Amino acid sequence: MISKLLGLRIFEVEVSSLCNVHCRYCPRELIPESGMMSRETFSRLLDGLTLGGMDSVSFVGMGEPTLHPRLPEFVRMVKARFPKTHTWVTTNGTNLTDKTLPPLLAAGLDTLDISFNGLDPATYEKNMPGAKMEKTLGHVDYAVRTARLAGGRTRVQINYIVTAENAESEADIQAFWRKRGITHFRAQRMHDRAGSASVVAGMSTVDRAGLNGRPCVRSAVMPFISWKGEVLHCAHDMRRENVLGNVRHESWGDIEARKREILRCGQWPAICAACKDPLRHDMLEKMDGVVRKELMNRMKDGLLAALNAPVRWFRGLARHRRSPQAGSSALQPSSLGVKTMEPITMPIRELADEARLDATQSALSK
Repeated sequence: MISKLLGLRIFEVEVSSLCNVHCRYCPRELIPESGMMSRETFSRLLDGLTLGGMDSVSFVGMGEPTLHPRLPEFVRMVKARFPKTHTWVTTNGTNLTDKTLPPLLAAGLDTLDISFNGLDPATYEKNMPGAKMEKTLGHVDYAVRTARLAGGRTRVQINYIVTAENAESEADIQAFWRKRGITHFRAQRMHDRAGSASVVAGMSTVDRAGLNGRPCVRSAVMPFISWKGEVLHCAHDMRRENVLGNVRHESWGDIEARKREILRCGQWPAICAACKDPLRHDMLEKMDGVVRKELMNRMKDGLLAALNAPVRWFRGLARHRRSPQAGSSALQPSSLGVKTMEPITMPIRELADEARLDATQSALSK
Protein backbone atom coordinates (compact mmCIF):
# COMPACT_ATOMS: atom_id res chain seq x y z
CA MET A 1 0.00 0.00 0.00
CA ILE A 2 1.21 3.52 -0.84
CA SER A 3 0.42 4.93 2.62
CA LYS A 4 2.26 2.13 4.39
CA LEU A 5 5.30 2.49 2.16
CA LEU A 6 5.35 6.26 2.73
CA GLY A 7 5.12 5.76 6.49
CA LEU A 8 2.19 8.12 6.96
CA ARG A 9 1.45 8.99 10.60
CA ILE A 10 -1.28 11.20 12.08
CA PHE A 11 -0.72 12.57 15.58
CA GLU A 12 -4.06 13.45 17.15
CA VAL A 13 -3.47 16.13 19.78
CA GLU A 14 -6.25 17.04 22.19
CA VAL A 15 -5.36 20.60 23.16
CA SER A 16 -8.79 21.00 24.79
CA SER A 17 -11.35 18.56 26.14
CA LEU A 18 -13.70 21.46 26.85
CA CYS A 19 -16.45 22.15 24.33
CA ASN A 20 -19.20 24.70 23.72
CA VAL A 21 -21.47 22.29 21.80
CA HIS A 22 -23.09 19.05 22.97
CA CYS A 23 -23.30 16.85 19.87
CA ARG A 24 -25.73 14.05 20.52
CA TYR A 25 -23.34 11.38 19.21
CA CYS A 26 -20.38 12.56 21.35
CA PRO A 27 -19.72 10.78 24.71
CA ARG A 28 -17.64 13.58 26.22
CA GLU A 29 -19.32 13.11 29.61
CA LEU A 30 -17.32 9.89 30.07
CA ILE A 31 -13.97 11.73 30.23
CA PRO A 32 -12.79 11.61 33.89
CA GLU A 33 -11.32 15.11 33.86
CA SER A 34 -11.47 18.03 31.44
CA GLY A 35 -9.03 20.83 30.76
CA MET A 36 -6.61 22.39 28.29
CA MET A 37 -3.10 21.32 27.33
CA SER A 38 -0.33 23.47 28.74
CA ARG A 39 2.38 24.94 26.56
CA GLU A 40 4.94 22.92 28.52
CA THR A 41 3.14 19.65 27.74
CA PHE A 42 2.88 20.47 24.05
CA SER A 43 6.52 21.49 23.90
CA ARG A 44 7.57 18.24 25.58
CA LEU A 45 5.54 16.32 23.00
CA LEU A 46 7.37 18.04 20.14
CA ASP A 47 10.71 17.53 21.88
CA GLY A 48 10.24 13.78 21.71
CA LEU A 49 9.13 13.61 18.08
CA THR A 50 10.93 13.61 14.77
CA LEU A 51 8.39 14.61 12.14
CA GLY A 52 8.71 14.89 8.40
CA GLY A 53 6.73 15.32 5.25
CA MET A 54 4.86 12.07 5.76
CA ASP A 55 3.47 13.15 9.14
CA SER A 56 0.47 15.24 10.24
CA VAL A 57 -0.36 16.92 13.53
CA SER A 58 -4.12 17.09 13.98
CA PHE A 59 -5.57 19.33 16.68
CA VAL A 60 -8.73 17.41 17.42
CA GLY A 61 -9.84 15.26 20.37
CA MET A 62 -12.96 15.40 22.49
CA GLY A 63 -13.19 19.17 22.84
CA GLU A 64 -13.19 22.32 20.71
CA PRO A 65 -9.58 23.25 19.80
CA THR A 66 -10.34 26.90 19.01
CA LEU A 67 -11.27 27.50 22.66
CA HIS A 68 -7.59 27.15 23.52
CA PRO A 69 -6.01 30.63 23.46
CA ARG A 70 -2.61 29.18 22.51
CA LEU A 71 -3.79 27.17 19.49
CA PRO A 72 -2.17 29.50 16.89
CA GLU A 73 1.05 29.36 18.90
CA PHE A 74 0.95 25.54 18.88
CA VAL A 75 0.48 25.49 15.10
CA ARG A 76 3.37 27.91 14.75
CA MET A 77 5.56 25.72 16.98
CA VAL A 78 4.96 22.71 14.75
CA LYS A 79 5.75 24.67 11.60
CA ALA A 80 8.89 26.18 13.11
CA ARG A 81 10.33 22.79 14.03
CA PHE A 82 8.91 20.67 11.22
CA PRO A 83 8.08 22.90 8.23
CA LYS A 84 6.96 20.02 5.98
CA THR A 85 4.60 18.47 8.53
CA HIS A 86 0.92 19.01 7.81
CA THR A 87 -1.14 20.83 10.46
CA TRP A 88 -4.85 20.34 10.84
CA VAL A 89 -7.60 21.74 13.08
CA THR A 90 -11.02 20.11 13.37
CA THR A 91 -13.63 22.53 14.72
CA ASN A 92 -17.39 22.80 15.10
CA GLY A 93 -17.09 26.22 13.46
CA THR A 94 -18.94 28.18 16.14
CA ASN A 95 -15.79 30.01 17.27
CA LEU A 96 -14.34 31.00 13.89
CA THR A 97 -14.25 34.76 14.42
CA ASP A 98 -12.01 37.68 13.53
CA LYS A 99 -10.19 37.06 16.82
CA THR A 100 -9.51 33.32 16.41
CA LEU A 101 -9.18 32.68 12.67
CA PRO A 102 -6.62 35.20 11.32
CA PRO A 103 -3.93 34.15 13.86
CA LEU A 104 -4.44 30.50 12.83
CA LEU A 105 -4.02 31.32 9.16
CA ALA A 106 -0.96 33.45 9.89
CA ALA A 107 0.56 30.60 11.89
CA GLY A 108 0.62 28.44 8.74
CA LEU A 109 -2.35 26.13 9.30
CA ASP A 110 -2.72 23.72 6.36
CA THR A 111 -6.29 22.41 6.81
CA LEU A 112 -9.31 23.86 8.59
CA ASP A 113 -11.76 20.98 8.97
CA ILE A 114 -15.28 22.09 9.97
CA SER A 115 -17.80 19.61 11.42
CA PHE A 116 -21.31 20.36 10.17
CA ASN A 117 -24.15 17.86 10.40
CA GLY A 118 -27.46 18.99 8.94
CA LEU A 119 -28.71 21.01 5.97
CA ASP A 120 -31.62 22.64 7.78
CA PRO A 121 -31.84 24.30 11.22
CA ALA A 122 -34.03 21.56 12.73
CA THR A 123 -31.63 18.73 11.81
CA TYR A 124 -28.45 20.66 12.52
CA GLU A 125 -29.53 21.95 15.92
CA LYS A 126 -30.85 18.51 16.88
CA ASN A 127 -27.50 16.93 16.03
CA MET A 128 -25.36 19.73 17.50
CA PRO A 129 -27.19 21.21 20.52
CA GLY A 130 -25.73 24.50 21.64
CA ALA A 131 -25.01 25.68 18.09
CA LYS A 132 -27.30 27.73 15.83
CA MET A 133 -27.16 26.86 12.16
CA GLU A 134 -27.45 30.37 10.69
CA LYS A 135 -24.83 31.79 13.03
CA THR A 136 -22.40 28.95 12.33
CA LEU A 137 -23.01 29.30 8.59
CA GLY A 138 -21.92 32.90 8.93
CA HIS A 139 -18.69 31.75 10.59
CA VAL A 140 -18.08 29.20 7.83
CA ASP A 141 -18.62 31.82 5.11
CA TYR A 142 -16.24 34.13 6.96
CA ALA A 143 -13.62 31.36 7.09
CA VAL A 144 -13.89 30.74 3.35
CA ARG A 145 -13.51 34.44 2.54
CA THR A 146 -10.69 35.05 4.99
CA ALA A 147 -8.70 32.01 3.90
CA ARG A 148 -9.00 33.11 0.27
CA LEU A 149 -7.92 36.66 1.06
CA ALA A 150 -4.97 35.30 3.02
CA GLY A 151 -3.68 33.64 -0.15
CA GLY A 152 -5.58 30.37 -0.14
CA ARG A 153 -2.81 28.43 1.57
CA THR A 154 -5.20 26.98 4.16
CA ARG A 155 -7.70 24.46 2.85
CA VAL A 156 -11.19 24.95 4.27
CA GLN A 157 -13.26 21.78 4.17
CA ILE A 158 -16.47 20.35 5.60
CA ASN A 159 -16.69 17.04 7.42
CA TYR A 160 -20.02 15.33 7.90
CA ILE A 161 -21.24 12.02 9.27
CA VAL A 162 -22.53 9.34 6.92
CA THR A 163 -25.15 7.03 8.40
CA ALA A 164 -27.35 4.27 7.04
CA GLU A 165 -30.12 6.86 6.86
CA ASN A 166 -28.39 9.68 4.96
CA ALA A 167 -25.94 7.76 2.77
CA GLU A 168 -28.01 8.49 -0.34
CA SER A 169 -27.93 12.24 0.39
CA GLU A 170 -24.18 12.79 0.10
CA ALA A 171 -24.54 14.46 -3.29
CA ASP A 172 -27.04 16.93 -1.80
CA ILE A 173 -24.71 17.64 1.13
CA GLN A 174 -21.78 18.43 -1.13
CA ALA A 175 -23.93 20.47 -3.54
CA PHE A 176 -25.09 22.62 -0.60
CA TRP A 177 -21.51 23.46 0.31
CA ARG A 178 -20.23 23.92 -3.22
CA LYS A 179 -22.69 26.78 -3.58
CA ARG A 180 -20.93 28.40 -0.61
CA GLY A 181 -17.48 28.02 -2.14
CA ILE A 182 -16.32 24.82 -0.44
CA THR A 183 -15.08 22.01 -2.67
CA HIS A 184 -13.28 19.71 -0.22
CA PHE A 185 -15.07 17.24 2.02
CA ARG A 186 -14.39 14.53 4.59
CA ALA A 187 -17.14 11.99 5.08
CA GLN A 188 -17.07 10.14 8.40
CA ARG A 189 -18.91 6.84 8.65
CA MET A 190 -21.03 6.60 11.76
CA HIS A 191 -19.76 4.43 14.61
CA ASP A 192 -20.22 4.33 18.38
CA ARG A 193 -16.64 4.93 19.52
CA ALA A 194 -15.97 1.38 20.66
CA GLY A 195 -19.33 1.16 22.41
CA SER A 196 -18.84 4.41 24.35
CA ALA A 197 -21.47 6.43 22.51
CA SER A 198 -25.16 5.63 22.83
CA VAL A 199 -27.04 4.46 19.79
CA VAL A 200 -28.57 7.58 18.25
CA ALA A 201 -31.96 7.32 16.59
CA GLY A 202 -31.68 8.06 12.89
CA MET A 203 -27.88 7.70 12.91
CA SER A 204 -27.23 3.98 12.60
CA THR A 205 -23.72 2.53 12.47
CA VAL A 206 -22.69 0.75 9.29
CA ASP A 207 -20.31 -1.95 10.53
CA ARG A 208 -20.26 -4.89 12.91
CA ALA A 209 -18.30 -4.77 16.17
CA GLY A 210 -14.87 -6.18 16.96
CA LEU A 211 -11.51 -6.60 15.31
CA ASN A 212 -12.73 -9.88 13.81
CA GLY A 213 -9.30 -11.44 13.79
CA ARG A 214 -7.59 -8.52 12.07
CA PRO A 215 -5.16 -5.95 13.52
CA CYS A 216 -6.24 -2.37 14.16
CA VAL A 217 -4.61 -0.07 11.61
CA ARG A 218 -6.01 3.06 13.24
CA SER A 219 -4.18 2.42 16.49
CA ALA A 220 -0.93 1.74 14.65
CA VAL A 221 -0.75 4.98 12.63
CA MET A 222 -2.79 7.47 14.71
CA PRO A 223 -1.30 8.15 18.15
CA PHE A 224 -3.70 10.05 20.42
CA ILE A 225 -2.31 12.48 23.01
CA SER A 226 -4.75 13.80 25.62
CA TRP A 227 -4.70 17.31 27.03
CA LYS A 228 -2.82 15.95 30.07
CA GLY A 229 -0.07 14.47 27.89
CA GLU A 230 -1.34 10.90 28.15
CA VAL A 231 -0.74 8.75 25.09
CA LEU A 232 -3.80 6.53 24.78
CA HIS A 233 -3.95 3.23 22.99
CA CYS A 234 -6.93 4.63 21.09
CA ALA A 235 -8.84 7.90 20.73
CA HIS A 236 -12.06 5.99 21.48
CA ASP A 237 -10.95 5.24 25.06
CA MET A 238 -13.26 7.82 26.61
CA ARG A 239 -12.55 6.76 30.19
CA ARG A 240 -8.78 6.97 29.59
CA GLU A 241 -8.21 3.46 30.94
CA ASN A 242 -5.58 2.24 28.45
CA VAL A 243 -2.69 4.68 28.81
CA LEU A 244 0.62 3.82 27.14
CA GLY A 245 2.56 6.59 28.84
CA ASN A 246 2.81 10.34 29.35
CA VAL A 247 4.93 12.69 27.25
CA ARG A 248 5.55 14.93 30.25
CA HIS A 249 7.92 12.46 31.88
CA GLU A 250 8.56 9.63 29.42
CA SER A 251 10.36 9.41 26.10
CA TRP A 252 8.37 8.89 22.93
CA GLY A 253 10.60 5.94 22.12
CA ASP A 254 9.59 4.10 25.30
CA ILE A 255 5.91 4.82 24.70
CA GLU A 256 6.10 3.61 21.10
CA ALA A 257 7.89 0.44 22.23
CA ARG A 258 4.92 -0.44 24.44
CA LYS A 259 2.53 0.06 21.56
CA ARG A 260 4.63 -2.07 19.22
CA GLU A 261 4.59 -4.89 21.75
CA ILE A 262 0.79 -4.76 21.92
CA LEU A 263 0.58 -4.84 18.14
CA ARG A 264 3.08 -7.70 17.94
CA CYS A 265 1.34 -9.86 20.52
CA GLY A 266 -2.20 -8.89 19.62
CA GLN A 267 -2.98 -7.97 23.25
CA TRP A 268 -5.79 -5.59 22.39
CA PRO A 269 -7.68 -3.69 25.13
CA ALA A 270 -11.17 -4.87 26.01
CA ILE A 271 -12.78 -1.87 24.27
CA CYS A 272 -11.61 -3.23 20.90
CA ALA A 273 -14.19 -6.01 21.09
CA ALA A 274 -16.99 -3.43 20.78
CA CYS A 275 -15.34 -1.21 18.16
CA LYS A 276 -17.25 -0.42 14.97
CA ASP A 277 -14.95 2.27 13.59
CA PRO A 278 -14.48 1.32 9.91
CA LEU A 279 -11.02 2.92 9.94
CA ARG A 280 -9.70 0.18 12.21
CA HIS A 281 -9.39 -2.02 9.11
CA ASP A 282 -9.58 0.09 5.95
CA MET A 283 -7.79 3.29 6.94
CA LEU A 284 -4.72 2.68 4.75
CA GLU A 285 -6.93 1.79 1.81
CA LYS A 286 -8.85 5.05 2.19
CA MET A 287 -5.63 7.03 2.54
CA ASP A 288 -4.18 5.34 -0.55
CA GLY A 289 -7.14 6.51 -2.62
CA VAL A 290 -6.72 10.08 -1.40
CA VAL A 291 -2.95 10.04 -2.06
CA ARG A 292 -3.49 8.90 -5.66
CA LYS A 293 -6.23 11.48 -6.24
CA GLU A 294 -4.21 14.29 -4.68
CA LEU A 295 -1.10 13.40 -6.67
CA MET A 296 -3.06 13.48 -9.92
CA ASN A 297 -4.63 16.83 -9.00
CA ARG A 298 -1.27 18.37 -8.18
CA MET A 299 0.30 17.06 -11.38
CA LYS A 300 -2.61 18.48 -13.36
CA ASP A 301 -2.30 21.84 -11.61
CA GLY A 302 1.43 21.86 -12.26
CA LEU A 303 0.92 21.10 -15.95
CA LEU A 304 -1.66 23.85 -16.32
CA ALA A 305 0.65 26.33 -14.58
CA ALA A 306 3.48 25.31 -16.92
CA LEU A 307 1.29 25.81 -19.98
CA ASN A 308 -0.01 29.18 -18.77
CA ALA A 309 3.41 30.61 -17.90
CA PRO A 310 4.50 31.48 -21.47
CA VAL A 311 1.03 32.80 -22.28
CA ARG A 312 1.17 35.22 -19.34
CA TRP A 313 4.72 36.28 -20.31
CA PHE A 314 3.83 37.10 -23.92
CA ARG A 315 0.67 38.92 -22.87
CA GLY A 316 2.67 41.09 -20.50
CA LEU A 317 5.22 41.80 -23.21
CA ALA A 318 2.45 42.72 -25.69
CA ARG A 319 0.89 45.17 -23.24
CA HIS A 320 4.18 46.98 -22.77
CA ARG A 321 4.83 47.11 -26.52
CA ARG A 322 1.47 48.84 -27.01
CA SER A 323 2.29 51.50 -24.42
CA PRO A 324 6.06 52.13 -24.38
CA GLN A 325 7.56 54.31 -21.72
CA ALA A 326 8.37 57.89 -22.76
CA GLY A 327 11.93 58.20 -23.99
CA SER A 328 12.44 54.46 -24.38
CA SER A 329 14.78 53.58 -27.22
CA ALA A 330 14.58 49.80 -26.74
CA LEU A 331 11.85 47.47 -25.68
CA GLN A 332 13.61 44.70 -23.80
CA PRO A 333 11.71 42.53 -21.28
CA SER A 334 14.09 43.52 -18.48
CA SER A 335 13.67 47.23 -19.11
CA LEU A 336 9.91 46.87 -19.31
CA GLY A 337 9.65 45.18 -15.94
CA VAL A 338 8.67 41.85 -17.55
CA LYS A 339 10.44 38.92 -15.96
CA THR A 340 12.50 36.79 -18.31
CA MET A 341 10.75 33.47 -18.82
CA GLU A 342 12.53 30.72 -16.91
CA PRO A 343 12.73 27.08 -18.01
CA ILE A 344 9.55 25.20 -17.17
CA THR A 345 9.93 21.99 -15.22
CA MET A 346 7.51 19.52 -13.70
CA PRO A 347 8.66 18.88 -10.09
CA ILE A 348 7.38 15.31 -9.87
CA ARG A 349 9.35 14.55 -6.72
CA GLU A 350 7.97 17.62 -4.95
CA LEU A 351 4.44 16.88 -6.13
CA ALA A 352 4.67 13.36 -4.77
CA ASP A 353 6.00 14.68 -1.47
CA GLU A 354 3.23 17.29 -1.20
CA ALA A 355 0.53 14.76 -2.05
CA ARG A 356 0.83 13.43 1.47
CA LEU A 357 -0.48 16.76 2.81
CA ASP A 358 -4.02 15.69 2.03
CA ALA A 359 -3.71 11.94 2.53
CA THR A 360 -5.47 12.33 5.86
CA GLN A 361 -8.65 13.89 4.40
CA SER A 362 -10.57 10.62 4.73
CA ALA A 363 -8.83 9.35 7.82
CA LEU A 364 -9.24 11.67 10.81
CA SER A 365 -12.36 11.54 12.97
CA LYS A 366 -13.70 13.63 15.78
